Amino acid sequence: MPPYRMSKPFDWRVDPYDDSKWCFQLQTLRYLMIYHSAYRETGNEEYFLSLIDWFGDWWSSAKSIPGFYTWHDMATGIRAEKIHQLAQEIKASGIKKPVWFDEMIQAHVRVLRKKGFIRLNHNHGLYAVHGLRCLAEHLGPCMKKTYLVMRTLALRR
Repeated sequence: MPPYRMSKPFDWRVDPYDDSKWCFQLQTLRYLMIYHSAYRETGNEEYFLSLIDWFGDWWSSAKSIPGFYTWHDMATGIRAEKIHQLAQEIKASGIKKPVWFDEMIQAHVRVLRKKGFIRLNHNHGLYAVHGLRCLAEHLGPCMKKTYLVMRTLALRR
């Protein structure tokens, strides 16, 4: 596959290769974590600020014009883990948290907690439960209790 140029604002619904797997991967945002690795290796805040900016661009799009894969169960779980990593780094670094950040976390938790969203009978559910567990750390003890109940149910199946 040839490279696909990304610039902000980005059309997060794009499908340049007519490839559902590519669209799915786009929504996970995990490929953006290279900025996080670069920040940790160099200490250069510009890498981390760029990462935050890309997440903000995604969030803006997700709120206004969500695509087919925006809230895909497995992509949402994977992305939730990345949001958790971002939140931890923001806290550890002292970088100011964007005003939209908590709203993004809460939206993910709402989606992940919708009845029937997490399917416990296949691998997509594992990613979604893991994502919910990650985000629970940022919303308090009540969410952690919800995660423990869901994990117990998943282990019984």
